[in-house]
Amino acid sequence: MSHSATSHADLIIRARWLLPVEPAGVSLEEHALVVGDGLILALLPQAEAMRRFGAATVIDRPHHVLLPGLVNAHSRAATSLMRGLGAGLPPEERQQRHIGPAEARWVGPGFVRDGTRLAMLEMLRSGTTCFGDSYYFADTVAALAVEHHMRASVGMLVGERPTPWAQGTEECFARGLAVHDQYRDHALVRTHFAADAPNALGDPTLRHLRLLADELDVPVHMPLHQTTDEVSLGIASHGLRPLERLAGLGLLTGGFAALHATEISGEDCARLAAAGASIVHCPTRSLLHASGCIPLARLLDAGVGLALGTGGAESCNRPDLFGELRLASLLARGQSRAASAIPAATALSMATLGGARALGLGEQLGSLVPGKYADLICVDLGSSGIPPGPCDLWQLVLGDDHCVTDSWIGGRQVLEDGRALYFDETAVRAAAAAWRQRLGSA
Repeated sequence: MSHSATSHADLIIRARWLLPVEPAGVSLEEHALVVGDGLILALLPQAEAMRRFGAATVIDRPHHVLLPGLVNAHSRAATSLMRGLGAGLPPEERQQRHIGPAEARWVGPGFVRDGTRLAMLEMLRSGTTCFGDSYYFADTVAALAVEHHMRASVGMLVGERPTPWAQGTEECFARGLAVHDQYRDHALVRTHFAADAPNALGDPTLRHLRLLADELDVPVHMPLHQTTDEVSLGIASHGLRPLERLAGLGLLTGGFAALHATEISGEDCARLAAAGASIVHCPTRSLLHASGCIPLARLLDAGVGLALGTGGAESCNRPDLFGELRLASLLARGQSRAASAIPAATALSMATLGGARALGLGEQLGSLVPGKYADLICVDLGSSGIPPGPCDLWQLVLGDDHCVTDSWIGGRQVLEDGRALYFDETAVRAAAAAWRQRLGSA
């Protein structure tokens, strides 16, 4: 589409480097990104952008790389308040002695509000602009996303056991659907089904889940093949590997995302790829639980969609997706004993476009493409220890302590020079400290 010299834009950002993610591996030097009505209008050389567009605001970031905001495809944001609770214990013992009792006693709308606020602030400051949440009180999480102008996909929980959110399957579905209906047309909030692992769900529940997911056209996220014991139990109970069972029930579609999935066979890879399904890799969580690592190279070769997540703070001390990106890349090298195990562009895509696709948002965000939401971040190259010169994607992927200076969500600036514009950071941290004192004294 051509633009006259009088074309109007709301915002032009001029940066040293632009990383569009699509096409893969492309980096644009001394370019500008043009934003209008919350959407990306164009990526142009800086002089051309200034010639073709008049903008209300022009922002210069001469030492920065501008890229899509990161997408945390799986989080349990409110558990930021449980950070360190029972640390050092084996995962099952920690869950039974500390996490489970704390959830039963304390989890409610107030806990979820204060814990999610803290995690949202931490995610924003480390580059995440969109997160998928799979925890209790999705209505509270959705309201917070709107209040703090952050993009979220909130999980409609599906389980058969009583929880702080619902007493059983029927109430789970009813409360989840109410959240979906309330935010059906909201620009910042989407929904997905966040189901328990298949061994915890009967066939009637899974069939109903499939029908609703098809009707609403929303993704289904589910922990899957996390351990050899889980797979063995599925075979003993149903005569099938859990993934095979889900496929037989019609749940293995392009909207399905398997969480963790460290016990994946070659046949599993083929099934996932054929369905167009995704895996959400949470490397810190998998290592902490001693459940191994996903076979990343095999999944890439098979064409399985890959996304990154942090999981809950009880499994990952900080919701830092750049940290997960670095760890996932290093693990892939270690597993394959090959530095070429995962291209840098592919790794970056896992943290951006791959996450967007896993949340059903691949057409709306995750790459710097005209027509997509202007969900963007700026990373200060100097502060990240990246020397001036050509933009090496590996330096961004493997770098430590990224300095995310600015973020925009839907074209609105939400982080400026490291300051979160829609959060009262002092109040957020004070509320979190009060909860931690309560949890620690229980």
